[in-house]
Formats: sequence, structure tokens, C-alpha cells
Amino acid sequence: MKILLSRPDRLGDLVLAVPLATSLKKQIKKAKVAFLVREYQAPLLMHHPDVDDILILEENPWHKFRDYDVFIDVFPQFKIALHAFKARIPVRIGTLYRYWSFLYNRRVKVHRKPSLLHEYIYNFKLLEPLGEFEVVKPRLFVTDEELEKARKLLNGFKKPVIALHPLEGGTGPDVEPHVYVEISKFLTQKGATVIHVGNRKMPELPVTKDLGGQTDLRMLMALLSEIDLLVSPSTGPMHIANALQTPTFSFFKGTGAVRPSRWGPLYPLSHVFIGEYDPAKKVLKVRMEDVLSELLGMLEKLNFRL
Repeated sequence: MKILLSRPDRLGDLVLAVPLATSLKKQIKKAKVAFLVREYQAPLLMHHPDVDDILILEENPWHKFRDYDVFIDVFPQFKIALHAFKARIPVRIGTLYRYWSFLYNRRVKVHRKPSLLHEYIYNFKLLEPLGEFEVVKPRLFVTDEELEKARKLLNGFKKPVIALHPLEGGTGPDVEPHVYVEISKFLTQKGATVIHVGNRKMPELPVTKDLGGQTDLRMLMALLSEIDLLVSPSTGPMHIANALQTPTFSFFKGTGAVRPSRWGPLYPLSHVFIGEYDPAKKVLKVRMEDVLSELLGMLEKLNFRL
């Protein structure tokens, strides 16, 4: 059986859909599982033992749809659902409540808008037409060669190594930039190594090493696998770090669609800090003393006493 999962969205959304491939491969003998994703997402899936093929949305791979027996529309889009329908994929699974839901022949009664469940649990509900499946958490994989390159970048740095990734295009709000400056100052004064792993350099951050804009996605994954803690808002790197078994300290607002119960970290040692959302500035307001206190407590749980 050849199964196509469609999630051409953001990085974190794809991470939370990857467990579907793991469960499908585990339960359906000889299943071949592919993902339809955007080009920038594709490196996430490289070297994953449960992903047999990757289709790139920008390459218009519609002719390949006829090769599949099952299509699961994890991120519903009319154009993609229409191509699955035209390709006559025998089993087409999607949610019931879209105006184009008639294009699916297995419709699941799922409303994500109330945000009552975690996103990856909502994803698993789309497998119900195929039977009962074990619910597993996301895992990503990096190669030994990639890990070695990351270790060279971090060579000689004192533990704990803590990475900062301020928000740069995510869906959830972040704290104001000065919060990351204060966190960096505090941790470096305590003897920790602080690195920045965002999409561009941030000279205003007093970090041990600024790797902003210097890594591709695969190298970012390797670095996140080697650090001791990631500090960030609700963003793709948070989910990537968790899927690599790296704990996170994450800023969230407590209400709305992007709240922890829907999008929070899944790694058991991770920590969520709830800020007060300022709709005028679209940022999270926090008390620095509370942030630093909870951050130290988090590090103590990880057996680092600064």
C-alpha cells in the first residue's frame, strides 16, 4: 500500500505530522509512505526511516498522485484535494467541514478551531478511516556526519550550551527583543554558553557565538540535537528540538489558538512560560525576574546548577 500524506505548511506543522508515517509503517505491513511538502520543509524529512519518498509542491508533482492508494490531507487545500480526486486515488481522507470535502471519500468529523486537543492528536484522527493506530510522538533524525559538524562548531564551549531562537515569522507571539538580551547576559554571567541560531545575525544579543543566518535547516537540526536547551517562542525550531529529544523553554500566551494545549512542546522535560499578550504591540509581556527564576529552575531539572 502506498500512502501520501500532505502537509505543505510550516516547519512545526510538518514535525507534528511525521508521527503518522511512523504509525502507518508500524501497523501496515509493506506500507510505503510519502509526504507532499514545500521545498523548504523537505530537509526535515531526510534520513527519516519511516519516510520513503518526498514530493515537492513547487514541482507540481500531480502526475505522481496516480501511484498512490491512499491520500491523507493533513493540511487541507482545495487545489491539492482536487488533484487527488482527479488522480482517482482510491482512498482520499480529509475533514468533513470544508466546502470541497466532497472531493474526499473518507471524511473525518474533526474541528480544529476550538483547539481542544494537541495538534498532533488532531492529525492522528485522520487515520481513523484506516483503523486503530498507536499514537506516537514526533522523531527526527540527523546523520553522524551532520552531528560531527555541529560538534566542531560547539567545540570548547562550556556546558550548558543554551540556544536562543527569537521569533522570525512564526504563528505565535514572542516576547520583546530585550528579554533575549537579558537572558543572554544573565546566563553568560552565570558561566553558561549561549548561542544564537536564528535566521539572521543579531549583533545586539551578547551571546558566546552568533550563528544566525549561517546554518541551513539540516545543520540547525544537528545543532539543536547537540545543545542542552533551546529558548524560543512557539515556533518550528521548538518542535524540531523536541523531536530530536532536546528540552525547550518556550514563551506562550495562555489563550487563543496558539496556546500550549494545542501547540505546546511534547518533550517531557520542556517548560512553558506563559506571558501576558499585548494586542497593541502583538508581543508577550513578562516579568524578567520570573523568566530568569523559572529558567534557572529548568536548568536545575536538567542537572545544571549555575
